[in-house]
Amino acid sequence: RKNTLSSFAKQAFSFGRNRVNVSRFHPEAIKVVHLLPSAFTCFILAMVPAAIFFPNLFLLQTGVFCLWLTLVFLNSIIRYHSIRVALLSLITSITQLFCYGIGLIAELVIKSFKG
Repeated sequence: RKNTLSSFAKQAFSFGRNRVNVSRFHPEAIKVVHLLPSAFTCFILAMVPAAIFFPNLFLLQTGVFCLWLTLVFLNSIIRYHSIRVALLSLITSITQLFCYGIGLIAELVIKSFKG
């Protein structure tokens, strides 16, 4: 457990990086499920240019993102019966997926340059 959102984000980033590092010795360590946070990260980052150049795509992305947020929120409400926890679950879910995804992508890029 981490005490702050910042330390939680750093831990998620480190976990993403470490997944790639482990795969250097165990290539089977990266499975499709480990790439999903990176797909989430790319999806979120792609919303910026879509908002500028492809407004219809941005609306679709926003709808998908809002649907995902709604499902996370509802799942949390059902499990924990607390609006506060449900709101916090939105923040921590986004943080965890985004930071893990960035960490994994960053380490894959570093790995590709090192050869």
